[in-house]
Amino acid sequence: SQDLTGFEDGNENPKGYELRAKAALICDGDDVSIHIGGSFALTQKWKHNLNQWARYIDNLWQFYT
Repeated sequence: SQDLTGFEDGNENPKGYELRAKAALICDGDDVSIHIGGSFALTQKWKHNLNQWARYIDNLWQFYT
């Protein structure tokens, strides 16, 4: 799917237990024994400039009309 800026979200959600486990759990690589069954989480904090976003939308609207 794409957002308003055209960015295409390439995230996929695997179906079924085995595919989800394969995508989310660390199961191979260096130092396997200390990582087996582990997983990690990544977070992001977004700060939006809503005034600039509104100007962008206005300019985009004018471009396409």
